[in-house]
Amino acid sequence: MKKAILCSILAMFVFILSCAAGTGNADSGTTAAYKTDETDQTTLPAADIPGDAFYDGYVFNILLSGNWDFDDFTAEEENGEPVNDAIFKKNLAIKERFGIDIELIEYQTNASGGNTVFRNSVTADDNAFDCAMIGSYQVTLLTTDGYLIDLNSMPYMDLEKPWWDQKANEDLTMKGMMFYTTGDITTLLNDCTYCFLFNKKLIVDYNMDNPYDMVRDSSWTVDNVSTMIRQVSGDVDGSGTYNQADLYGLIAWDDSMLGIITGTGEKFATLNKSSELELTLNNERVISVMEKYIAIVFDETITYHIIAGSDHSIDIFSDNRGLFYTRYLRAASWFRDMETDFGILPYPKLEETQDRYYSNVHAYGSSFICVPVTCDDTERTGIILEALAAESYYTLKPAYYETTLVGKYIRDDESIAMLDIILANRVYDLGLYYQLGTYNERLMDLLRQRKGDFISTYAKHETSALAQIEKVNTAFSEFLEGQQ
Repeated sequence: MKKAILCSILAMFVFILSCAAGTGNADSGTTAAYKTDETDQTTLPAADIPGDAFYDGYVFNILLSGNWDFDDFTAEEENGEPVNDAIFKKNLAIKERFGIDIELIEYQTNASGGNTVFRNSVTADDNAFDCAMIGSYQVTLLTTDGYLIDLNSMPYMDLEKPWWDQKANEDLTMKGMMFYTTGDITTLLNDCTYCFLFNKKLIVDYNMDNPYDMVRDSSWTVDNVSTMIRQVSGDVDGSGTYNQADLYGLIAWDDSMLGIITGTGEKFATLNKSSELELTLNNERVISVMEKYIAIVFDETITYHIIAGSDHSIDIFSDNRGLFYTRYLRAASWFRDMETDFGILPYPKLEETQDRYYSNVHAYGSSFICVPVTCDDTERTGIILEALAAESYYTLKPAYYETTLVGKYIRDDESIAMLDIILANRVYDLGLYYQLGTYNERLMDLLRQRKGDFISTYAKHETSALAQIEKVNTAFSEFLEGQQ
């Protein structure tokens, strides 16, 4: 039965993240990941890599840097854990095929340290690493400062292939240039994708509509969610004040202030017809959703605020004292031992007529693949990155789904469809990655301090945001001129 369920899950998720075509399993990587000549006919997508590419013991160094602890490149041996074993098989396949060893230079949870190492290496032209995964706040600055190669120019890297994220292509390409990206080469961006969790017991206890049905019929809107949240409140310990012992309709993460905006289909900054960045945060839809959401999160009788350093949200949700929990997909794994069933949902729409649901990708936690401008062998780096991504498509991706979907996230068949919606409609917002006007922090401050409003906050930081945008657009125009 479990195998049948898993096969069904994998089939439904073939197109998630990268609009992938074809199927694969954890054992197919060494036979289907890459095509080396015209006579190699296969119905599966394959990386188009030269058959004579072999590097005889070369050490391929990857700089890892970000605010989250992550590593999709290290596995010393097989240990029966699906993701670990998939990484081990992937690395072994790459080593045998190309004659290389993969080593890491790690600055995990220390993004500034990795950024400094990257800049110093480029300045010294010492080729200390072949490529990097750098946190979003740093990789955008590396881009505008001219430290990165346009990945479209990398030999043998085909960003249109299914192992690269096509939504990233759409959202992060400016003036035809793509300096950093993501895809099946890492699971990090999956974990970073925003979602709602809901407590099934409280839904039943309060005789509420099934949230899954609401998502399907487009009634999963901010107004309807707000109505549900307001129904759940209680001073459980009788202290007269609301604290971690009480009952809440919403457990609110700071970054939900950003996610609720993305959920409307709006962005902090948008690429216009000239492929230039425009500040688009201040519009009627954003103002509307901010007013609605602030009315909820400022009310401490219905909303518990997740506070770093003194966070009781996991206990509250596990103890059936929180109806909705806002976070990212990785957070669902924290409730694997929760006795009460919970479900996974996208962020709500602003109104039922909205074209679809939208899911933010956590800027703070994200790291992206990039290549230093001083790379001394772009052909070798391009070949290895393409091979790593292709192998991950056939090994790491299905193993991650087996562990994550079946072992951590999935408690019912309906959550499969919800994950499909969440992951297929991810949004990479350049306004957040460039931290324009520091709006990301200033909007979170509204929730942290329980005071203020969106309109005055926007106005206070508009000038600095516009100045940053001008700098970004100027840099990309100069990059384009340099290519002509």
